[in-house]
Amino acid sequence: MQSDINALVCTCGTTLLRHWANDSWDDVACPGNKSLEALKIALRHIKDPENDRRVGAEINSITSIQRLYAPELKEIIFLVSDTEEGKNIGEILCNHYEHQNIKSRYIVIVGLQSTDHKLFRQKGLINLVQEMFNAIKNLQNKGYTVGVNATGGYKAQIAFAVLLGQALKVKVFYRFEDFNEVITLPPLPVNFDFGAWLKYYEILTLAHNETTIDAGRIPFNSDEELQVLFEREGKKASLSYTGIIFYETFKEYIRTEVNLPARSDKSPEERIKNIALRVEHHWSGIQGLKSLLERLMREFDFIERIESFYSNPRMPGKTIFRFPSDIGHKGAVNKLELIYSDGQGTVKLWVTTTAKNEAELARACEELNEWIKRNQGSNCSYVL
Repeated sequence: MQSDINALVCTCGTTLLRHWANDSWDDVACPGNKSLEALKIALRHIKDPENDRRVGAEINSITSIQRLYAPELKEIIFLVSDTEEGKNIGEILCNHYEHQNIKSRYIVIVGLQSTDHKLFRQKGLINLVQEMFNAIKNLQNKGYTVGVNATGGYKAQIAFAVLLGQALKVKVFYRFEDFNEVITLPPLPVNFDFGAWLKYYEILTLAHNETTIDAGRIPFNSDEELQVLFEREGKKASLSYTGIIFYETFKEYIRTEVNLPARSDKSPEERIKNIALRVEHHWSGIQGLKSLLERLMREFDFIERIESFYSNPRMPGKTIFRFPSDIGHKGAVNKLELIYSDGQGTVKLWVTTTAKNEAELARACEELNEWIKRNQGSNCSYVL
């Protein structure tokens, strides 16, 4: 039954702390001492950590995973709630596994708590999805074979863990309370055939970037599978939790499975001559624009032409590449729209690429936005 899993992402609850407060630990700890430091020491003396319920679902399940699937576990990332108890659990678990020479750290999931249900739904679960995705990718980028342990914490986490595991092709483990070992959870019936979804890249990206969009912009009638990716409230729509998972893994598919557009046959110097800024846009007072565009031409050999079509020196915004929004350029497989802001004003530009289809254009868009993120300041404007 053993596999080559050597890293885990683990969701966490706080039952260990309740057991520590309410149960007898006299066999492994001094009676009456209920400090967290005493708990850390007591955990090292538990004889059967896989089945002793006092140590909590996290240690029970991880011990089972180590025995059955990960005998050479190297690293664990714990995802804990946004509470004092959650942070204490993270510290205790990290201390416990560091003493086993397993590298460990914990991440606090902002908004993941049980006192404010609106915050839990609107922020906590969304942040959980994104942090879980980032944790899995972080470990995979280190060369680990990753598993997800969804045993601890809120039960709503289980479905998200299964979906992420399915999309990222990692095993998801769960230990039911009455089971004597962990099991791997089967995939959910969601279509992750990303190639078939490329036609919806634009609307998924828009919903992700703007959080809420007009429901009328989403073609629900032409593809019923879109229903599971969005939540509608009146005339507005936003990505569902499944949609967030899908979008994050969809972007990963584009970055890893889709080729960049072909290299232009023109030199950077020739292509720089194809930067066309209208006089009113060039002299609008917006800083750093020409320098940015020239650098883009030098660093991305699939860009052939850039031309401005709008400016407003008193409209701050966010620098971002996106699929064209106006009807005249919508559907063009080789054009992107660049919205550039210096924090005070905004210029919009058409960026013509060598892309031959929507897939290549989507890959170019992802690549350019990642570059912008690496080179932007706190006001989302480009840093020279």
